[in-house]
Amino acid sequence: MTYVTSIERLGREEGREEGFQKGELQQRQKVLRKQLSQKFGITDEESEIISNQENSELLDKAIDEIILANSKEEVLKHLQ
Repeated sequence: MTYVTSIERLGREEGREEGFQKGELQQRQKVLRKQLSQKFGITDEESEIISNQENSELLDKAIDEIILANSKEEVLKHLQ
């Protein structure tokens, strides 16, 4: 295996990993939008806030909060 081949392989692997992480992030955003919409309804602005959030941990906290939340504000505060 040549040096160039090794670099190309590494680049492909990094690209796949980045794509996988982006897909997981988009899935979390989709789940949060759907659950929040079903429980409270959301505005386009709130949907945009969710779509712009790129921190998976904050998205997970907001998703977990939906179960016990009495308002969408209680959920959305976890995205700040």
